[in-house]
Amino acid sequence: MDSSSKRKRTRGRLSREMIEDAAFEVIEREGLSGFSMRKLAAALGCEAMSIYHHFPSQAHLYETLVDRQMSALVVPDES
Repeated sequence: MDSSSKRKRTRGRLSREMIEDAAFEVIEREGLSGFSMRKLAAALGCEAMSIYHHFPSQAHLYETLVDRQMSALVVPDES
């Protein structure tokens, strides 16, 4: 499947959760220093500007990813 076909499939169905999931995958594969919104867009099959509709900046996306990971942590019961 070429990238334009993939782009057409993703368009209109992009969600914050999809973006976050793909961002974790790109970061796992490329490392944080290798992460970019363009690489994320390529992984999603969309244009980078589509991501900015959901996250106003890369820093905002990072903050959301950290919050998501922190909320998944289990705090041991001290009793």
